[in-house]
Amino acid sequence: MEATNRNAPGRVRDAIFKVLSEASTPLSTSEIAERVEREIGDVPTSSIRSYLRLNTPDFFVRERRGVYRVRNDFRSPRQKYFEEMREPEVAFSFQKSVLYHDDCFTWIDRRPACSIH
Repeated sequence: MEATNRNAPGRVRDAIFKVLSEASTPLSTSEIAERVEREIGDVPTSSIRSYLRLNTPDFFVRERRGVYRVRNDFRSPRQKYFEEMREPEVAFSFQKSVLYHDDCFTWIDRRPACSIH
């Protein structure tokens, strides 16, 4: 019986996002496959094509047949959730420490200068 080399869940996805995010121009599926292979090893081109097809237009833009780029306005579902939150929710308090349920970058931007120690 021949052993199959399968990638861990999310490994191919992460490699595709990395490759397309680092590219300065849209890439063809063969260019994406070539760069993904450099990142994580042998991956069937059909897997890459399927992932791109299934996630366009949510995550990718199809520039023309077989040529893709990452959406400029891509936000993960979690980021969308945090953007919808209006006020940070105090999740936990202990002595002088307070834990907020909020997007960390947005929360830090709202803090006065030199207020975090």
